[in-house]
Amino acid sequence: MRPHFRSAVGAIRTTQRNYPMTITETTTPLDQLNQLIAGIPIAMITSTDTDGHLYSRPLAVQDEESDGQLWFVVSKNSPVAAEIATHPAVNLSYVDLQARRYVSVSGSARLVDDHAKLKAVWRATLANWFPRGLDTPDLALLRVQISHADYWQAPQPSTAGVVVITRIALVSTAPRAAAVHGSMDIGR
Repeated sequence: MRPHFRSAVGAIRTTQRNYPMTITETTTPLDQLNQLIAGIPIAMITSTDTDGHLYSRPLAVQDEESDGQLWFVVSKNSPVAAEIATHPAVNLSYVDLQARRYVSVSGSARLVDDHAKLKAVWRATLANWFPRGLDTPDLALLRVQISHADYWQAPQPSTAGVVVITRIALVSTAPRAAAVHGSMDIGR
C-alpha cells in the first residue's frame, strides 16, 4: 500500500519509500514540486501540433518558484504558440542528470500579453533567442497552469558504492536502494 500525504493544495501519492528523498515531506505538493525543479534551467515542453502529432522543444525556465503556474518566454509567431491556441494541454519535462531526478508536469497552456510580468521574468540569457530583448515585437509569455506532476528520484551511487552494488548484483540477491516515484495533484 502506498502512503498518502494530503494538503490544502492537493494530494501526493508516493511509491517506493526505500531511498531517502531530497525534499521534505511536510510541505505542500506545490512546495515539493518547486524543490524538485529548482535549479533546472531548461524544460522540454510537449504540445500537440495541428496534425495531432506530439512535438517537444526546449524552453528556458523563467521562474525559480511556481505559484501553480510556470512561465516561459516565446514568440507569438512560434509553432508552440499556434499549437496551444488549438490544443492547450501540454507536458513539461525537467531532468537533473547529476541528481538523477526526473520530473513530468502536465497542465494547460496559454499565451499571456503582460509586459510587466515579461519584464519581471526576463533574463539576459534570453537574448540568445530574442536579440532585441524586451523590444522584440512578437514577444509573449507562455503560462502553464499546473494540474499534475510526477517525479522519479534514483539512488545516488558513490564511486565505492557502484563497485559494491555491481558485486552484490553479480553474486547475491541482497536488497538495493530503490528509486522513488511520486505523483502530485496540484491544480485539480
